[in-house]
Amino acid sequence: MTTAPSNVTLSTSPTSSKTFSVPAGVSKLEMPLSAGGTMKGFVERGGKAVVELSPEEFVFDESPGSYNFNAFVVSASAV
Repeated sequence: MTTAPSNVTLSTSPTSSKTFSVPAGVSKLEMPLSAGGTMKGFVERGGKAVVELSPEEFVFDESPGSYNFNAFVVSASAV
């Protein structure tokens, strides 16, 4: 969810990253999976970062036994 048009960058490892231009509101984004890396996300507007998601304790598992991303979503912080 963004309050204005923004650029969103998602990465699932040091080498797998993708940037999306999104309108204000809710957007569904998709990128290839890359196991064993870290998960990061950034929202930029006007060339400045406005939100950063970078949970240090999270390691991406391509086939988890169970999953719940809520703890990582709430760890996002305004920059």
